Formats: sequence, structure tokens, C-alpha cells
Amino acid sequence: MTSHPEARVAYLVRRRVLDQVGAIFADANVRALLVKGAGLAETVYPEPWRRTMADIDLIVRPQALAVALEALGAAGIEVVPVPPERRYSFGVFEERTALVSVGPLRVLVEVHTGLDKVVPHPIAWSAVWDRAVTVEGLPPSLLVPSFEDHVLLVVLHVALSEFEHPSAWDDLQALWHAGLDFDAVALRAKEWGLTLSLELALARLSERHAALDLAALRSNCPSSGVRSAIARRVFAHRGRRTVGLTWLAKQTVLREDPARWLFGLVRFAVLRGADRWPW
Repeated sequence: MTSHPEARVAYLVRRRVLDQVGAIFADANVRALLVKGAGLAETVYPEPWRRTMADIDLIVRPQALAVALEALGAAGIEVVPVPPERRYSFGVFEERTALVSVGPLRVLVEVHTGLDKVVPHPIAWSAVWDRAVTVEGLPPSLLVPSFEDHVLLVVLHVALSEFEHPSAWDDLQALWHAGLDFDAVALRAKEWGLTLSLELALARLSERHAALDLAALRSNCPSSGVRSAIARRVFAHRGRRTVGLTWLAKQTVLREDPARWLFGLVRFAVLRGADRWPW
């Protein structure tokens, strides 16, 4: 565990990066959502340096990604190029990476257009942007999602990580204490195809933080029955994260939009084939 002095220094570095990136985006007329660790540290943790992290996650609108990356590059920030072996399929991972230098340190900033992998969920991003707010002390070009949206974005991320993301449980606990509209969380989970993922996340959360009263939200998220039992069995093995076809198979269990998922997998397979074709 990071000691408090080290965590405070890391936080000051992170704030320097946020100020720098926020100013660059403001000049380029780009707005971004500050999500997961960096966003939650500023909104639901009583002492933001206590939320340690390995990177900073930003979401920009798809049409603003090229402008954002160009602005970062023009400011002298290293934008990691797309790997040539993934030149066609890389876009389905909805992210690009930049390295921001602060003295001798380099901070990883991931610029996303979403948080999904391979096949996006039906998230109403325009509504997420409409509900996002500025945070006192942060550049106005950097917004944070509403608490209810942020809960589901954390659930999405932890589901994609096969429920093996340790910081997520502290994030969800902090969001719980910040106050949530449980009806809104349950409704958006259904709309975004995350009801089963939320159900499994709540089960893990209750194991980690037994004192949390999750009854109010659970009452709005009835069990998915057989699918729930299958999913619990699939994700029963702790501490082991998978890749490739095994990961895809496990994610299939969680998806509530089979047609969209199947079409997306076919599209991804075609793009991966194009990656490998000796053009």
C-alpha cells in the first residue's frame, strides 16, 4: 500500500497533469469526462490522494478524438501511435494513450471515446454528457459524470475486468456513501444492458463491505434467474483474469444484447483478419 506522503506527491503530480491537459483541451475547444479513479478521487473520496491509480482516464466525444490527440501532440505531449499490427481493429477498444511528462515523471493518460472493449454496450452517452458537471478546482474543460452514471461506468469496467479490479470496490463504496438515486441506477442499468453485471458487482461489493446496506438497490434489480446462476459460476474463480477467446466467452454470459454482441464480434473478427492480411 502506498504511504500517505507518497500518495500525496502522486496526487500533486496528477493534479498538475489534469491542469495541463485541461488547459490544452480548453484551447482546442474540447471537453472531456474525467472518469473512474481520477474523477472519483475529486468527488467522493474525503482525501483525494487516498485513491491511488496507475493512469488517468478521460472520455471525449468520438468526433473530438482526433482534435484532442492533435492538440496534445502540438503541446509536446507524446501520443502513442496505433500499433501497426492493430491498424484496423484498434478502434474497437475505444482508447488512445498519451504520456505526459512532469519533471522526470511520466504519467499515463488514456483518452477514450467509451469504456467498452470490442463491442460497446448501448450506453446513452449524450445523456451522460448532459448530466455531467464541473468540479471546483478542476479545469472547466474536464467534467465528471453524475454519481449514478459513475456507478454504472465502474460496474462496466469491473465486469470487463472479470470482477477482479480491487480499487473498484472502494470506488463503489465511496459512491454509495455520497448518495445515490437507486431508481435511476436500476433504470439506466437496464437501458445500458448492465443489469446482470450490476447484480454480480453488488454481490462482490457486499462481500468486501458487509456493512453497506444494498437492499434498496437490490430490490430494484431482481435476479436474472438462470443467467445469474450461470454467470456466478463462470466468474466464481477469483484472482484469475483471462484473455482472448476465453475472455470473449465469459463476456458473452454477461451481455444482455445478444444480436448486438454477435454482430460486433463478427465485425471484430473481420477487422482482425484485415490486420493480419499481407496488404
